[in-house]
Amino acid sequence: MDGYYSGPGGPADMGWLMPYAISDVARDHLTELWKPATTALLGRINGEGFFGYWPTVADDPSADPRDRAYGAWTRAPARPRG
Repeated sequence: MDGYYSGPGGPADMGWLMPYAISDVARDHLTELWKPATTALLGRINGEGFFGYWPTVADDPSADPRDRAYGAWTRAPARPRG
């Protein structure tokens, strides 16, 4: 298994995931995962999708506040540690 999934509409079809991904349980869990993180490690294709979408959510007043916070986190500049 290569870790790749797609919906019946092809590789861009994420409809199978959305009812679960936008639930309060999922949002709360994912927020607990990313908030303490300092780094996101993504492959090129996944990264292009994430960083093409999430930073714009930060400025969307109709988005869930947890999603806006994650969007802002994805566009935060890298900071040196130490």
